[in-house]
Amino acid sequence: MDSVFRVVLWVVVSILVTASLSPLFGYELVISQLEIKRIIEVPGDFGYLLVVRSSTFATLAFFGANYLRRKRPLSSVEPLLVFSVCIVFFGSFTMFVGDASYGWTELCTLGLVLVLSVFFFRENKAESKTIFKGDDW
Repeated sequence: MDSVFRVVLWVVVSILVTASLSPLFGYELVISQLEIKRIIEVPGDFGYLLVVRSSTFATLAFFGANYLRRKRPLSSVEPLLVFSVCIVFFGSFTMFVGDASYGWTELCTLGLVLVLSVFFFRENKAESKTIFKGDDW
């Protein structure tokens, strides 16, 4: 039964990776309909939804793959770190490669999330050191 679960989880992780990366190539995988659609034009106001969607799917795929590799998060901050890094990646790609024009507000928001990612990285590193410190095990 464990092997069936692992196969199903690998399928889910593969679908999540495909769904998160497909907007980078101009497509959208609609999981609920199992359909691939071409992204013709995304209004600037809704571009952030694709960024959040891709970041969420990439984060879920990351932790699904880590689970399959028997690796657990080192700290409670790690999911926040992974999500914020995904936001920076997909947000940067959307802003600098996409056709829509973005203003300073969007750049400041992306910069704020980047600073938050650095903060989460430092906290994750510090917390993972304290979790496994001492003879509590």
